[in-house]
Amino acid sequence: MKLIEQKSDSKISLLESKKRDGKYIGRIKISNFVEAGKENKNERIYPKEVLESALAKIKGELPIPGNIEHPEKSGGDLQSISHEIESIKLKGKLGEATANILNTNSGKDLLALLKSGIKIGSSMRGVGKVENNSVQEGYQLLSIDFVLTPSFENRIALQESKFDERVAEMVKQSVKKQLNERNAEKRHEIILEQFSEAKDSGYSGSLEQWKELLEIKE
Repeated sequence: MKLIEQKSDSKISLLESKKRDGKYIGRIKISNFVEAGKENKNERIYPKEVLESALAKIKGELPIPGNIEHPEKSGGDLQSISHEIESIKLKGKLGEATANILNTNSGKDLLALLKSGIKIGSSMRGVGKVENNSVQEGYQLLSIDFVLTPSFENRIALQESKFDERVAEMVKQSVKKQLNERNAEKRHEIILEQFSEAKDSGYSGSLEQWKELLEIKE
């Protein structure tokens, strides 16, 4: 069996951190890590049925470790393990996966690179046979690694959380709850109290704009 690397047109997004007893320090979504039936820069084609079979087998082994750059051995390299593949699937012809960044030296390096805006791609690592540039049935997917030189134009996009929108939504729900709990005579008083607190925190809009933001009609 020959080691097969498949670098793809994936988009990788850094999601909100997922911490579990200090094991994970971040989470990644990998979109389009492979496209069934399309020749990659390594001049290899993965038929859809071959991919479906390989993904069905690996799902029972999840989570599986992955590395920064492909290790020299197909089985992986303990020193460069940076993440665990949590889920993996085909959506039409395109592969999608999620990964948790591990609290290892390589995991910390990966997270730092992503936050620094370094362009990183993903690459499948597996073993199997290739005939006429086509990967044959029996292909075994081992993991998805992160690399600087993918064979397709895949890149990682850092996805920032929308903090201000989340805070506004939390305040909105809090105000609505209070308004529902208090009678109509107290509505204006509650709105003024919340507006005053918002101004103290740096809100620069008017009272009418504040009401509009919270979708409140007196």
